[in-house]
Amino acid sequence: MKKAVFSLLLFAILPQSGITQGVRIHNGFMKAEDFLHMSTDSRRDYAMGIVDGMLLAPAFGAPDKGQKVQSFGACIEGMDDSQVAAIIEKFLRDRPERWNERLNLVVFAAMMEACSKK
Repeated sequence: MKKAVFSLLLFAILPQSGITQGVRIHNGFMKAEDFLHMSTDSRRDYAMGIVDGMLLAPAFGAPDKGQKVQSFGACIEGMDDSQVAAIIEKFLRDRPERWNERLNLVVFAAMMEACSKK
């Protein structure tokens, strides 16, 4: 089960690590509100998968202009899956207007906001 979730999430978020002008971001598989309806374990699995995918994006040729992926890696150093899941959950609970958006893009925004505060 965890392998399937990881694989699914990996392919959903790989393109997003290069969010720049002219880059097409895949819609992903889920809406942001779906995350709030997941079990705690599923949220943690999702958090692991999306973070691993973001960090692996350069292996698929995603550009790392300005060292974004490396900066993100430094930001999450020491975090575990439950902390990342909590960051995502808090971001969503504070912004119900974003629940209809694609989860992969909202997670990216949540993590970038959290990292900017570090």
